[in-house]
Amino acid sequence: MRLSSDVATLFVMTDVYLTSAGLSELERELARLRASRSDGESRLSDATQLAGDAGDVGEYLDAQREQDMLDQRIELLTERLSSAQLLDTKHAPRESLGLGYWADLEDLDTGEQTKYELVSSAEANPAQGRISVDSPVGRALFGHRPGETIEVLAPKGRRRHLKLLAVRPD
Repeated sequence: MRLSSDVATLFVMTDVYLTSAGLSELERELARLRASRSDGESRLSDATQLAGDAGDVGEYLDAQREQDMLDQRIELLTERLSSAQLLDTKHAPRESLGLGYWADLEDLDTGEQTKYELVSSAEANPAQGRISVDSPVGRALFGHRPGETIEVLAPKGRRRHLKLLAVRPD
């Protein structure tokens, strides 16, 4: 497997690299969570009263757990966004597959064609065709050029042979 020096740099970076779509998505999620936080505080307050009046702490513990998980997610998103670096693929012509670029692929074993966008783990969503550069497929594809065939050891030990048909910015 051919690894470029970019790969080594990519795996040791502490900043979060996001596409413009990924940045917008995380900002929307953070806004939504912050708005729902007041609902959680209200539920927690109601549960506190119920626990005090009836001696039932189950509702209170559930509300507290939900509020804690919400706070943790808000903290994580705030941290990610504060260290986020926006990828600019529009002004950076590139012939090989890099972060923020789409790959048109053909699975040589099945003939199936797919499209993946190579993104950071912070915005990976395989159901939307956005795969992490840290995933087995993402690592294998990174740095390759159109026309190259790449062998990928996918999860569960399955070997895939992919042909990179095209590389394009988002």
